[in-house]
Amino acid sequence: MSVMEKHDEEVKYQGEIVTDAPRHGGLDEEQAALFRQFLAASPNWHRDITKRLTRKVDLHLLPMLMLMYMLNFLDRNNLSQARLGTLEDDLGMTGTDFNLATSILFVGYILMQLPSNLLITRVKPSVYLGVAMTIWGAISTAQAATRTFASLVVCRFFLGFGTYNALKQERT
Repeated sequence: MSVMEKHDEEVKYQGEIVTDAPRHGGLDEEQAALFRQFLAASPNWHRDITKRLTRKVDLHLLPMLMLMYMLNFLDRNNLSQARLGTLEDDLGMTGTDFNLATSILFVGYILMQLPSNLLITRVKPSVYLGVAMTIWGAISTAQAATRTFASLVVCRFFLGFGTYNALKQERT
């Protein structure tokens, strides 16, 4: 029996000898053969595949993440820019109202941490990220329609929810 035949018969995977792959993880024969081939591949092959995968992720994912970060930066600064205009006069804000409108975002941000972490383990990242970004964008856009201070505070509170979800997914 050659070394390759022996290797096909018994493959160590995480310290356990895998002789019958269908019983070890519910794989069919074709998947088991691919699994054995993957484990038998040379380190150079693994390095090449890892390089190609990293390049593909960089080309497809990074431009979208850069756009998301740029939009998030603009969103964080839009309230300050509006204050330079006529925000306080338009919404009838007095005293520390602007500080409240700015800081209420972090209340929603903090409250969303636990539910977001629980949800991200049950939903595919592609779905989660798309939904989180859509919600964040809708709420951010809704701020333009506010006519009272109370509606601005509500928008900022829910924007904290969406901001946390979007930023959480970007980091994972």
